[in-house]
Amino acid sequence: MKAAVTEEQVLILLKEVIDPEVGINIVDLGLVKEIMANGDSIYVNLVLTTRNCPMVDYLKDQILLKLRCIEGIGTVNVNILDEKWDWSKFNKRTYFEVLT
Repeated sequence: MKAAVTEEQVLILLKEVIDPEVGINIVDLGLVKEIMANGDSIYVNLVLTTRNCPMVDYLKDQILLKLRCIEGIGTVNVNILDEKWDWSKFNKRTYFEVLT
């Protein structure tokens, strides 16, 4: 029996999704608000850098592509939240640790 997927596994994969407008992954950028796993389903709540973000479909597609590769995952849901994003959500420490 396959072990349940963990939030850490999901975060590792989501760090591979880069926001092409700023060149930073969506986790360190602070766009990933919440991750929930329930059986064979993963739910990702996401905030965007702007309300009318032109990259919303691209980001959703990339998240789906990354998370559907997890063995045993049947459904991936990406929910876009109507919340304001600002640079205070950016995880500078983690981002710069990766660069060095």
